[in-house]
Amino acid sequence: MGLDIFFGTPGGDDSFFYLRDHWDFFSLICTPEPQQYDPEYTDFLITHHMLNRIEANLLADCVAEGLSLDLVPDTLPNDFDDWDAPEVPWTELLPCYLCIVKDFRVQVNQFGFIICGWSA
Repeated sequence: MGLDIFFGTPGGDDSFFYLRDHWDFFSLICTPEPQQYDPEYTDFLITHHMLNRIEANLLADCVAEGLSLDLVPDTLPNDFDDWDAPEVPWTELLPCYLCIVKDFRVQVNQFGFIICGWSA
């Protein structure tokens, strides 16, 4: 069984982004425990404050790993959906996660927050 993570907008029926088995990224967005969207479900909100915290952690890891921010892509690699995240080195995931945070900011700017739903 894997970890499926869906990201959607308020009032939207479909997710605009999906991750599979990105446990380390999920841990980043869940620490500290995020605000629930609906108490009956595990869905939670992703806000500007949360994105700032996630980005700070990712940037600190980039510095610790000696990675240049020039490595952060404007868009995710075409084959990113096919990556087996647990098998990919953290140093390869970091720039992609920063790209994802950048993309999430666009959605949060438009909607005020986005919703993360997950199942494991």
